[in-house]
Amino acid sequence: MTRTSATPVTPATTTPATTPATTLAGRLTAAQGAAMYVGAVLGTGVIALPALAAQAAGPASLLAWLGLVVLSAPLAAAFAALGARHPDSGGVSTYARLAFGDRAAVVVGWCFYFAIPPSAAAAALFGGEYVAAAVGGGTGTATLTAAGLMAVVTVSNASGLRVTGRVQLGLAGLLVALLVVAVALSLPHADMANLRPFAPHGWTAVAPAAALLVWSFAGWEAITHLAADFRRPSRDLPRAAAAAVVVVGVLYLSVAFATVAVLGPAAGAAR
Repeated sequence: MTRTSATPVTPATTTPATTPATTLAGRLTAAQGAAMYVGAVLGTGVIALPALAAQAAGPASLLAWLGLVVLSAPLAAAFAALGARHPDSGGVSTYARLAFGDRAAVVVGWCFYFAIPPSAAAAALFGGEYVAAAVGGGTGTATLTAAGLMAVVTVSNASGLRVTGRVQLGLAGLLVALLVVAVALSLPHADMANLRPFAPHGWTAVAPAAALLVWSFAGWEAITHLAADFRRPSRDLPRAAAAAVVVVGVLYLSVAFATVAVLGPAAGAAR
């Protein structure tokens, strides 16, 4: 599973806010926007991080997951509100310009420009390693899979937002379905005894677990530069963000609970 992201904005400039007529001509729906949010936030970490958090804090790691889900809601809402108010292709760079001036906007734009493409390649390699672990082939399989994933993403983005939105909706649906099936099949094997002791490493261990997990909730800002491409940004963007928060939160908590309740003390080795 890879985390996908739309093409980063050009850092030195931002596009002026669109007029209402242009806004209404956007192609993205709220459902497609929600899928893009899910793809931006729900990455490869959903496989490994529940086990790492359980290793750090035991069953109490569930509190770290819950706390970060709750905290991500206002963060997502804030970026959705900014995108709806300023439907501009500059995204976060535009918000920095409005708050702190052009120099800050350039710095923020370049940060995104240099961070997103390398992270996409890294995510593709993560996906390649998972495929190699499942079917064999080692580094060769991982590299070929990663190259294939990057090619698919590149072609999808080059085909325009209409295609990208549909592809992302399909991929997000597949990802959600696979995780739901995995959790549903594992829950019959859950043992509530595995939740005791709830905090084997002490309550303070929840903080290090949260520090491990915090980057799993990054990405709520990644869709803001597409705000002008929604059919009705003021309506669709908040709806997309709200739906994505619910989907991501439920999936993360479900996978984390299943990891702890099914594997118990062995959860830390399941990564």
